[in-house]
Amino acid sequence: MVEERIHTINLRKTYLKVPRYKRAQKAIRAIREYVKKHSKNDNVKIGKYLNLLMWSHGRKNPPVRVKVKFIYDKEKIKDKDVDFVKVELIDAPEEVKKEEPKKKGLLGKVGDLKSKKEEKPKEEKTEEDKKEEEKKEKKEVLTHKEVKLKHQKIKQAIPDKGAAKILKQTIVKGNTDKK
Repeated sequence: MVEERIHTINLRKTYLKVPRYKRAQKAIRAIREYVKKHSKNDNVKIGKYLNLLMWSHGRKNPPVRVKVKFIYDKEKIKDKDVDFVKVELIDAPEEVKKEEPKKKGLLGKVGDLKSKKEEKPKEEKTEEDKKEEEKKEKKEVLTHKEVKLKHQKIKQAIPDKGAAKILKQTIVKGNTDKK
């Protein structure tokens, strides 16, 4: 059974003692020390979302206080159960790891090669499929040409900037020729 605890860690006092450019690093170290002290466990893993929060405002401005969740868990390493504490934000989604049993030795390697070959079956295209793809490509090309023509028509309809200025000047001055 996995045990969880919720703590609020105040980081301001710890990271104000170091230069500005080292504040986020010091805050991470302070979280590790706090967890070691309160969980009585030296194996501490900082979660992905907590790490992202700590570095979100850059290395000079970490958050002042953080609400975290201690998750006590066991991990099997070389036939030994090792206790560790994972520290994560309270609202962070839980990630589930899928573990597949691996075969040892030569059988495991051969099995991996077979599974890779089975994953890549080649699809044979029929003539009908090829014709359909060609039709789709032709339609795309036609629509592209139509769009270009529309843009050209719009550009032709809009007079040059210089011509627009001349028209405005003639209208303002009243230089209309009436005969």
